[in-house]
Amino acid sequence: MKTSSRYLSTRQTHGLVKLGEAYCPGDETFPSFAELGCAEHVDEILACMPEADRRDLAMLLGVCSWMPRFVLSSAVRLLQWSPRMPTPLGAAMRFLHMGIRGLLLTLYYSGRAGAGYRGPTPYDVLGYEVSVYTADVDATETSRSAI
Repeated sequence: MKTSSRYLSTRQTHGLVKLGEAYCPGDETFPSFAELGCAEHVDEILACMPEADRRDLAMLLGVCSWMPRFVLSSAVRLLQWSPRMPTPLGAAMRFLHMGIRGLLLTLYYSGRAGAGYRGPTPYDVLGYEVSVYTADVDATETSRSAI
């Protein structure tokens, strides 16, 4: 996996992958976050973030890199329960959960994999394919050119 990022250190990138594994651990059909190698494309998202947010995220990822996996998984589970917490702490946890999940799922379902990954992407597993139907336009263009 490529660990060089313009915005994240190797340690912070490791934290991103560990956090991604907590959200997208993979199973017999779906690749895990780490297997997919989608963290290689994190700079494309971070380039669009305000500098202060990018700095805060880098600090969070640095902390995550030091956490044992079971502690990190427990913290993610706690964040997933945050909608049941009506206090201001619950609101802050929901906000954090939404931001982290948004980053990780955007990377995972971006359709982009790491350079070394050769297996099926989540889109392949889902059978999801985006295309644009143009047969009607092509037929109109052909009939206009015949006139």
